[in-house]
Amino acid sequence: MLVCSNGNLTANAVSSYYGSSGLSGTKLIFLEACEAGRSSSTDGHFPSVFSNKGAKSSVSFTTTISASSDTNGIHYFSEQVYYYLQNSYSVSDAVKYAKTATYGLYGKYYGAESVTVYRGSTKIY
Repeated sequence: MLVCSNGNLTANAVSSYYGSSGLSGTKLIFLEACEAGRSSSTDGHFPSVFSNKGAKSSVSFTTTISASSDTNGIHYFSEQVYYYLQNSYSVSDAVKYAKTATYGLYGKYYGAESVTVYRGSTKIY
């Protein structure tokens, strides 16, 4: 388990922790955290690090994913992604259908529009 002493997980910390191929065989990393899909000159870029360490795909967000008063939307969105993945949908289709379901129930909540999907180092959604 990777735990950072300051409580903040960074892409650079993940890179150091996992070595050259520490995530090989990992099919998907779903990082449900605010701004985890953004690049930072000091903290790195999670999707790139995951790809470089061998993960096949990753899902992350480029903005704040939920207002403090509305966490139901993001939890529902995540549940829907998992549901579609368990029913053999591709990662990009699972995200697309989860967004549609979430928007239908909760309206367009802050964050879901910023979801990104990477296959390896290529942004596909």
